[in-house]
Amino acid sequence: MSSDSKRHCCMCNTCNGKFVNIKTFRLHCKNAHDEHINNLADVQNFSDVDHLYNLQKSQEKDVYQTPLFDGSSRTIFDAIAEHMLIFSTNNGMSKAALTECLQHEKHILPQPNLLPATYKEALNIIKPLLMPIIQYKCCINDCKCFPINDDVRNCSVCNELLHYKDSNRCRKTYNYMPVVPRINRWYGTKNLAKLIHADKVKINGQLSDYTDGKIFIDQMKHGIFKDSDVSSCVPLALFTDGVNPNKNTAALKSMWPIILTWITLPQDIRYVLGPMMLLGIVPGHGRKEPKSLDPYISILVDELLVNMESKMYDSHKEAPVTVKIALLQYLCDIPAFSKLLHLSGQAALRSCVFCKEDGVRSNTLNKTLHVCNRQFLPADSPLRLDSKSFAIKSAINSTRPESFTNEEEMAARREFDQKPNKNQKTNFQKQTGVKGIHPLTSLPYFDRLKQMQTDGMHTISDVISNILDLISGKTDTIKVRNCEKQYQRFEETWPNMKRKAPDAPCVNPSKQRKKTQLPKPKSTPTSLEESPTIPEAPWSLSKLKIKVADKRAGSIEYPKGFDYTPADHFTRQWTLRTMHGKQQFVTYNVAAWCLRGLLGHQQEQTLFQLFTVLSRLVKPTFMKDEIPSLIADTHLAVALLERDFPLTLQNLTTHLLHHIPEGYNDFGPLSTDGCIH
Repeated sequence: MSSDSKRHCCMCNTCNGKFVNIKTFRLHCKNAHDEHINNLADVQNFSDVDHLYNLQKSQEKDVYQTPLFDGSSRTIFDAIAEHMLIFSTNNGMSKAALTECLQHEKHILPQPNLLPATYKEALNIIKPLLMPIIQYKCCINDCKCFPINDDVRNCSVCNELLHYKDSNRCRKTYNYMPVVPRINRWYGTKNLAKLIHADKVKINGQLSDYTDGKIFIDQMKHGIFKDSDVSSCVPLALFTDGVNPNKNTAALKSMWPIILTWITLPQDIRYVLGPMMLLGIVPGHGRKEPKSLDPYISILVDELLVNMESKMYDSHKEAPVTVKIALLQYLCDIPAFSKLLHLSGQAALRSCVFCKEDGVRSNTLNKTLHVCNRQFLPADSPLRLDSKSFAIKSAINSTRPESFTNEEEMAARREFDQKPNKNQKTNFQKQTGVKGIHPLTSLPYFDRLKQMQTDGMHTISDVISNILDLISGKTDTIKVRNCEKQYQRFEETWPNMKRKAPDAPCVNPSKQRKKTQLPKPKSTPTSLEESPTIPEAPWSLSKLKIKVADKRAGSIEYPKGFDYTPADHFTRQWTLRTMHGKQQFVTYNVAAWCLRGLLGHQQEQTLFQLFTVLSRLVKPTFMKDEIPSLIADTHLAVALLERDFPLTLQNLTTHLLHHIPEGYNDFGPLSTDGCIH
C-alpha cells in the first residue's frame, strides 16, 4: 500500500486492530465505542499512520525541536516530557490512561499536529534519550548472571537450566541500569550541575551530615578522593532491602531493589526519588527471596572498578573534568547486611556486626540474649558491682567488647572459604560471625567497619515497639516470667502454679461403635493438674491501667505533620503504623505523659531515662563536644533497662543502641529535619 493510500486508513487505538478505510473505521467506532468517540470527537487524526507520515516528512529537522503545529512555541519534546512526568509521578496511572490523555490533547490542538497519539509512539520518540538498560539472564538459584545474548543454556555453577525447555525464554532475568551514564547526565545538565557545585554552609564543631564526619574527611585528605575537589567527587551510599510487593503476605521479600544515593548532594533532595538511583530489582524465586545477592552486586562492582575515574563534561564549568566515583557507605537493616556483606543473622550468638560480643542462648525464650551492657559503663560505675539485679550474678571488671580490624576480618573470611565442608564452615561462622568473601571486597577502598553505619531507623523503631508491646502485656508471657525465674530475678513476678479441678468423668459412649470392639472405658479422675498464672509486674499495665493510658492517648490534640491521630495506642499498637510515628510518639514525650504514674517507680524512671536518650539520638545536628555525654548516657540507659525490665528486651536491636552514638563522629547524625533516614 502506498503512503498516500495509508493516509486514508485508520486503526482503532482502543482495540489495536488492523488498518481499515475511513468508512469502515467510523462504522466500527460507532458500533463498538460510541461513548469513547463522543468524548474524543473525530478520531481520524489520531492514527499511527498520520503521525508516522508527518514524522517522515520532518526527518531532515531535529524531531525533538519540531513545533507541535505551525506557529507553536511548544515542541514535541516539551509535550512528551510533560505527559511522561504526569505518568511517572502518578502510580495509579496506566498506559491506556496516558494514551487517552494524548489522544484528547491531540484532538483539541490545532490540526494537523505532531503530538503522538499513544504511549507506545511517545516512548519510541524519546527512547534514544533514555538511560540504557542492560539485561541479564540469571541462574534460578542466584549463582551467576550471564549476558542476555550469551549462548550458554546452563548455569556453570549448579548446571541448572537458564531457559525453559524447548524455548528461548529465560526463567529469570535481571535488568541493570548503569550508574555512570546517570552521573554523566547530572554533570551535563546545567541546572543539576549547579547543585553539585553548591557550597555547603559549615559550622566548626557541628555534625549535621555525613560530609561532616571523620570518615568522609579522611577520604578527601588521604583516601580515594585525595587531592580532588569535592565537586568532582561522587561518593555513593548503597541501600537494599527485601520488599513485599502489593502487600502480598504470601510473597515476603520476593524482590530486592538495589539503590544508590549521592552523598554530597544537598540533604533536602538527596533522598528524593529522582536523585536516588535505582540500579535494578533482584527478582526472587517464586514466593521466596533470592538466595544470594552476589551475582547482582558483582555487576555494580565491575562498573565501579572500570569507572573509578571517568571523563565527563561539566556544564557548570563548561569544560571536561575527571570525576572520581566510589562506594563509601552502606545503609541497610540487619537481615540485608547479613545477605549483602556475608554476616551472621540477628539470631546468632555472634550477631553484632560492630563488636566481638557473644550472646547467650535462652532456651526458655528461644532467642539470643545480649547481657553485656555493664561492660560499656565506666570502670568506676557502681552498677558494675551489682551482683543481684543483673543477669550475670557477679561484679563486672571486663572492658567493652572489641571490634575486628579490617585485616582480621578479611583473614577470617578467607579462612571460612577454605574450610572443606559445610559443617566446619557453620562452626567457624558461629565463632567469628562472618561467612566468606563477597563481591564488595574487590573494591580497593573497601573497609566494612568504616563504611557500614548502624541502622538507626529500624533499631530505634524496634526498641520502641518491643517496649510498648511488653508494658501493654502483648508479649509479657509465661516464658518471659520463667526466664526471669531462671536468672533468679523479680521473684514476686514468677508464675504461680494454681491447682486445676479434675475433668468430669466421661459418661457418653461413642454413638457408633463396632460390636466386636471392646467398650470404651470411662475416664477416671486424675491427679490434680497445675496451670500457671501470671502475677502483676512493675513493668506491665493491668487492664484498668491500660484503659487510663488509652484514655490519655486519645485525648491529645496532635499538630499537623504527625504520622498518627488520637487512638487507643496501647490496646491497638497498629495505630502507630509508621516507624517515624513511633519515634514521634516517644521523642515528643507523648508516651511518657500517657504512662506517668502507671508503672513501678524504678521502672518508670528507667523508661523515661531511655526515652530521653532516644529523643537525643534523633536530633538532626550535634556539636562534637555533645557526643561523649550522649554515648555515656546511652550506655547507662541500656544497662538500667537490663536491670529493671525483663531480659526478653535484651535482643540485638537493644544492644545496637550502644553503637549508634559511637558512629556520629565518623558518619554524622542519623537524621535530617528530625526524620530518621
